Amino acid sequence: IGATRRTPELMAEGTAKGQRRWWGPRLAARWASSTSAHGFGRIAHYCRQPGSCLRLAGCVWFSSVVAFLVLLVVFILDRLAFYRTWPVTTSFALKQERPIQFPAVTVCSNVFAFDSRIALVNFTDVIEHPTDAALSRLGAQPDELVIMCVFGGRKCSGLHAEEWIHPAFGLCLTLNGGQRPFRVGNTIYDAASLPSSFSTVGEYLSAREERVDYPPLEASEIAGLSNSPKQLSVKAPRADDGLTLYLGVWQNEYTAVASSADEIGIGWSNEPVTGVFNAESAGVRIAVHDRLKTPDMDTATMLHPGKETHVTYRKRVVTSQPPSWGDCSPRFWNETAGQPLPSGNYSVAGCELVCAAKLVEAECGCLTIPTPRGFVPANPSMRACPLTMECPVVQQEKVLLGQAECPDCVKDCATTEYPLTTSTLSWPAAPSQQVFLDLFDQFSQIGIGASALENISTAEDGLQRLQSNVLLARIYPSSATFEEVTSNRAYSITSLLSDLGGQAGLWGGISILTAIEFVEFIGLGFMACFGVACARNAFTEPGDEDEVTPDDQTTTHTSPIGSAHALQSKAATDAA
Repeated sequence: IGATRRTPELMAEGTAKGQRRWWGPRLAARWASSTSAHGFGRIAHYCRQPGSCLRLAGCVWFSSVVAFLVLLVVFILDRLAFYRTWPVTTSFALKQERPIQFPAVTVCSNVFAFDSRIALVNFTDVIEHPTDAALSRLGAQPDELVIMCVFGGRKCSGLHAEEWIHPAFGLCLTLNGGQRPFRVGNTIYDAASLPSSFSTVGEYLSAREERVDYPPLEASEIAGLSNSPKQLSVKAPRADDGLTLYLGVWQNEYTAVASSADEIGIGWSNEPVTGVFNAESAGVRIAVHDRLKTPDMDTATMLHPGKETHVTYRKRVVTSQPPSWGDCSPRFWNETAGQPLPSGNYSVAGCELVCAAKLVEAECGCLTIPTPRGFVPANPSMRACPLTMECPVVQQEKVLLGQAECPDCVKDCATTEYPLTTSTLSWPAAPSQQVFLDLFDQFSQIGIGASALENISTAEDGLQRLQSNVLLARIYPSSATFEEVTSNRAYSITSLLSDLGGQAGLWGGISILTAIEFVEFIGLGFMACFGVACARNAFTEPGDEDEVTPDDQTTTHTSPIGSAHALQSKAATDAA
């Protein structure tokens, strides 16, 4: 048997045919032979070889590759579907804190105005033309709300306190909060360097009230001052090291919720009749919160008079994820670092108060009084809303029920919570009753105490009056540890890519470089279709231009005798 003989005519004819269909099976075969993906080279090799057994091996390889690719597609779809569920994991950790940082404590009276104070003002004028200053004088005053304060076994000398008016509960005092610098006369004070002469809450707040007579601080004046007071700390989680407050309730000054049961509508009316300053229950509201945040006093803990209430808290730091893994706002999330951003003094409760004030200004044509902290009216000259006006109440109710548009009031990604646990004791104890009666007898000479505690040291009902108007609260941590609750992405984009890459490599030996090879194959194929020479050369090896496929050849594997006859036939043809 002789070897293949390639004549110039056959070579030229085969080359012409190959040029016409070079981008077809040959192109695919070249890619399959050179790709890094498993199996494709075997298919190209066996399918181009003569013999049924080799072609059968090629079919087996082809079936295997197709089956594995189907499994790979199924797995990819499963992983993509799982990723779209945005799974999260929550980790819980207990961490030690020494010394124990003490949070802010806000106490609010449960009523907006007292009867005796209403009688001292032109109440009609206050109702129709309210102002922040007028409303602040209607209810309990700082010295009446916080009768006495003790922290760490000592009187609260230089106490960091901030007074503000809540729209529903009147006077509120935030102790150990992060208040802003203020001016008293020609002197500028920041909360971290209060003069020691301010030994009581009343003296400190009285000095702060003088700041309204002077222009606000300029930016240059604030630059060198601290925006947060010095951090108070507790040595040990016990009552004696925490904050002790003697709080005044003065429920004899409350206004009745209605003049008769008929007005309340018990049993036959869905709309109880209540006044603007009426109260149905007596007590004090208390909230423990982050020092820079405005607390939600609507959900605050209620303390009732005549009791010693131990309010213990345990700090909890909660980290949430932004959408789609969580419900906190991307505004407070650093995606690059994968951690929350500090939110400063922002809080949802404070934001909702400001949002309600903006809605009242826009929908009711008047300004909310009292003015929420942080609210800057668009039209400062606009009149104040009368307290009997229904529109402001409707707008505030919409915000409370989540029916109003407040796009700025979004959830923070990192919050510090202080869940409270309360326990009560009978107060004062029998041996100490006379001591407290003598101690609070001084209030018969000042303000609201004149009507509530008058001559209580000698009156037969002195103890009853004391227990009806005063309570003792002890606020301290329940443990030296705090909780850290962190929400993490259980399946991130990195995990998805790792799973896809691992399975693609397992089932087909496919990698990113394989994908690049396929893109290269498609691109060069299109270029070759439009006659780009360099693209054709990319799939042509040396000697390919002389290669003749079996379909192109007319004479292969012939004997010498057959070759001689072929030469004679060709010579005769040339002679003719």
